Amino acid sequence: MMDVWRCRLTSPQVNVRRAIESHLLDSSPAVRDAAVELIGKYMIESPEVVGDYYSKIADRIAVRVDLWD
Repeated sequence: MMDVWRCRLTSPQVNVRRAIESHLLDSSPAVRDAAVELIGKYMIESPEVVGDYYSKIADRIAVRVDLWD
């Protein structure tokens, strides 16, 4: 029974995570920036998730730097 509850509690968290990650690739720069900022703040508050998000954030920064060149 406990596994059923874990699935129910995890599912919304997974949906939110996927939604935020999908906004990293949004066509709007403001939306992408907001997603990076949100994930960055989350990483600061929850250092245990850095490994989950580091490459996604680093990719966004690299794309942004390329645009400046």
